[in-house]
Amino acid sequence: MTLPIVTTLNRSDGPPDAPTLSALSVVPLPPVNPTAYLLQTAGQIGKPPPTTPSTPFPTSFHEQAANAFANVGACLGLKGATPRDITKITIYVVNLNASHREPLIDVIRNFFRIEGQESHKPPSSLIGVAGLASPDFMIEVEATAVVAA
Repeated sequence: MTLPIVTTLNRSDGPPDAPTLSALSVVPLPPVNPTAYLLQTAGQIGKPPPTTPSTPFPTSFHEQAANAFANVGACLGLKGATPRDITKITIYVVNLNASHREPLIDVIRNFFRIEGQESHKPPSSLIGVAGLASPDFMIEVEATAVVAA
């Protein structure tokens, strides 16, 4: 029997919202004596990061977007990755329209800004959807990244 090569990790900084799912998948490349790891986050929503004091779920798109990207960063940090290691992001926005453009651009620029360096600009997909897992969710963000072993 072959052992699985994929491992999963969960954040320890908050209560588990979905105990049957994981926050991050980790795939060694190559599987034996890896030189890198492929990372895939679960979709991260606009819930305030668990490290902040308990606050109500935000109702503004900008705040949800900032929280979703902060949550992506926290998931990647489980394996020592940073936004600079992201190879692709996928963003799902409920009822996507022109009013989402500027707040989203602002959040993305801030997330990928690195002091003293040119901003990281990985490929991305922006997908409008009719809804997400809860009617309160306005945005969900997934990221794929690669880090050295």
